[in-house]
Parts: sequence; structure tokens; C-alpha cells
Amino acid sequence: MTRAARLTTGWVTICAIVAVVLRWTGLGRESLWFDEGMTWWLASLPPAEMLRTIRGDVAAPVYFLLLRGWETIFGDSAAAMRAMSALAATLTLVPFGYITYRVLQSRLAIGAAWLLMAISFMQVQYAQEARYYALMALLAMTALACTVPLASRRSWGAIAGFVACVIVGLYTHNMMMFCLVGLNLAWLCWPGERSLRSRLIDLTIANGIVVVLYLPWVPTLLQQMKWMTGTFWATRPNLFDLGVTTSAITGVDVYAPPGLAWRWFGTGVTAGQVGTAVGVIVLGLLLIALSTRDAAHRRCVLAVAAFAIAPVVLVFLYSQVRQPIFMERVFIASSAAMPILLAMAIDHDRVRSLRWTASAMLSALLLLGAVSTAALSLESRKEDWRGAYATVAQLPPPPRRLIVFTANEGELPFAYYAAHDSSRPPEPRTGTPAGFFDLDPPKTIRRVTSDADLATLRAKMDSGNWDEIVLILSHEAFSDPDDRTERELRARWRLIEETPLRLVRVLRFAR
Repeated sequence: MTRAARLTTGWVTICAIVAVVLRWTGLGRESLWFDEGMTWWLASLPPAEMLRTIRGDVAAPVYFLLLRGWETIFGDSAAAMRAMSALAATLTLVPFGYITYRVLQSRLAIGAAWLLMAISFMQVQYAQEARYYALMALLAMTALACTVPLASRRSWGAIAGFVACVIVGLYTHNMMMFCLVGLNLAWLCWPGERSLRSRLIDLTIANGIVVVLYLPWVPTLLQQMKWMTGTFWATRPNLFDLGVTTSAITGVDVYAPPGLAWRWFGTGVTAGQVGTAVGVIVLGLLLIALSTRDAAHRRCVLAVAAFAIAPVVLVFLYSQVRQPIFMERVFIASSAAMPILLAMAIDHDRVRSLRWTASAMLSALLLLGAVSTAALSLESRKEDWRGAYATVAQLPPPPRRLIVFTANEGELPFAYYAAHDSSRPPEPRTGTPAGFFDLDPPKTIRRVTSDADLATLRAKMDSGNWDEIVLILSHEAFSDPDDRTERELRARWRLIEETPLRLVRVLRFAR
């Protein structure tokens, strides 16, 4: 091994260690939040009941089934549940490394790609969340790695690996179908000796098998799509949202640098300005990467760009004409490929001026990415349901207390902490417009949009069965945009205590 090769290997090893440390550090530091409460509850259900419940949600079952098995070994603490995502994020480094060495030639480009991946705030954030996003990234990146050798030769093993990763990904999250479009485009774009016709034959075979294996889930998918229409919380995305998402998959949180600039320098940098700057840098790096005289390199750029960018564009357009589903977290696989795409700008036969320009742009992204990941590690972002439960648990136990949740799915993370407190018996709970468990099957995303949605709460208040009502508010901008629940209780009962927590409020009312 040459000295240059040893230096590259050493740098990659350091970046890999940094990546692992960032993904595994502080798994249990923050409270479980809304979606993680849903994860815990679904994973606790028998498989048949889990599938029945999922039909009224937006999820697919594989992740929850895997987590159910994981919990039998490691338990269901917050750290234990998140550890499965941390493991998936760590394993994603394997296909990432394979693609990096197959695509990039220069030591500088390889080192830059690994450093961008190591500190990517999006990869770190979802490595520490008990949700399916890290698993999606692992499956999608492994499927992309399977397509690389298929440009040069037919390999039934690689085709089988591609099919396996895609179908497991589709049964992990419905958004994998948009990743599949990017995977198909990448398969056709990779440089190699095989003709377009032979690649299309293999691609048709692989996609055909995927379709056949996915058909059993299609009725559930259609039912979920029908349920989401007019119900799901996501709003129609605009150009600002597109900029935020582009920055996120690049490894930059547009809200972190403004906060740091204000805290340190008292200056007013905005998230929009950061997003615009990142968008200009990304576009510039992409154009520089495509400016090479090497046709094979250009095809590699197009392949990785198709995988990383096509899902973002497709979901953005779909959200304009159909039900909005545009959320940055669903592009977690794109964030795993973007470091390779950006590093291509300093790879191969650049003229000196372009190499320096690209290096300066990458340095700016690395700085912004480091700030974003540091902010992620230093600042708490999840709802403080641990604190919400502790606030209620320390109250003196009256003979008759009712706990009300708005939004109603807040009952799930609260129930998680209640289930792990054997010293206190459970208290009656409900929600507005209905409690999560008042429905069969239970359903999330229940909104208070009219006075009629308070009928259940009014009936309970009028029953005379309660001396106290504890109202726990979260996500009010969506769940109760007009504050109807709080106003109703303030008008008819007496507020005796209010505890503001991070993204959660606990209000205690007496008659």
C-alpha cells in the first residue's frame, strides 16, 4: 500500500469513527416524542392487531415487526428502541463506502465525501429516533450499491439484492416507491459496457418481481391514501420548503446557523438566506461536477443525482397536485447519497480555478454542516413528554382526576412513561375530539376544528364525575388551531396551575 493510500485509509477510518460516535451518543438523552410513542405502542401489539391498526395510518409493518423482536432482546427503553436506528445508520456506511470507492477517484474527493457523511445532521438525527427512516436509508443505499456492478455485467446476485432491498423498503415505508424511481434511473445511468437494451431487460425483470411481491400491500396502500386525503397534517410545499429540504439532505439545518449567529454575533441571518446560499452552492457544485471532459464521470454524476434528487422533485410535484406528503425526513436516503454527489465536484480533471471554487464551496457546506450537527447535539428538539408525565405524577392524587390530551396522540408517549412507572396506578384519560383509545381501531391526527369536536369533553365535564381535569396540549397549531379546548375549560373550570415544557403545556383545572 502506498503512502497516499494509507493516508486515505486513515482519514476514512477517522471519519467512520466520528460517524459512529455521533450516531450512538446520547440515545436516551431526550424524551420520546409523538411519533416514537406511536412506534412503541405499535411494536407492543400482536402482529395481526398491528396490521389492522396500520391500515388507518401511513406506515408499513416491517420496521415495527423488527423492533418488536429487537425489544425482546434489548428491552423497550428509549435508548434501546433508538439503538436499532443507530445500528441501521451505522450499517449504511458500508454501501456508502462501496459506492464512494467505485465512483470517486481522488483522495481529496473521497475524504470530503466521508467527512460530509460523518457529520450529516440528518443522518445523525434519524439515527437517534425510534422510527423507520434510518432503516429506509440503509435499504435504499444497499439497493443503489447493487446497481453499480450491473452496468458492466449481469449478476443475478446483485439483481436479487436489489429486489430484496426494494421490497423490504416498500414494506418499511410507502415513500420507498419514490426512491425506486431514482434507483431505476441510476441503474440506467451508471457507466459500463452493457447496452441500454440489456440493462432495460434486467430492470424490467427486477421491477416485475417487486410489483408481484408488493401486490398484497396495494389494497392497504390505497386505503391509507384515501384516509390521508384531507386528514394528513402536511401542507402544500412552497419554494422555501424545497430550500429547507435541499439544505437538509445536504447536511445543513437552515435554522441552526441563524440561531448561532444571533447568539454569538447578534446579527440577523435568516433561515431563508441560509437555504438560498446552500441551494446556490449545491447547484454550483453540481454544474462543476458535470463540467468534466470524462464521459464516464458525467454518467456517475447523473446516476447519483437521479437517486438523490429525483425523489425530492417527484414528491414536491405530487404534493402540488394531490395530497401533500412533502416532509424532509422521508428523503433520508437522499441525504446518504448527497455527500458523494457533492464530492464529485472536486474529482477528476478540473481546471485549477474550478477545483479551488469547488473546494471553497465544499468547505462552506462542511462548516454549515458542523454547526447544524453541533446544534443538534446541544439543543433539545423533541417534545418533553418525560417532563409532562413527571408533572402529572407528582400531583397529589385526588379521588377523581381526568387527563385530556390535545392532540389526542399525545396519549401514546405519556402512556409510555406511565407504563414504566409501577409506583402509580393509571388515571382515566381521554382526548379531543376523542381519546386515542376511544376509537376502534385507534387513530391519530384527530383535529378540533369546531365546537362539535368538544362534545365528548363537555359530556365528561357535565357528568360530575371529576374533581380535576389536567389538559395536556401539544401541536396546537394543527390539533386545535383556534384553542377551543383550552378556552372551553378556562370558561367553565378554574385554572389552578400551568406548567410550560418544551413543546408541551400541562394545565390543571378544578371545578
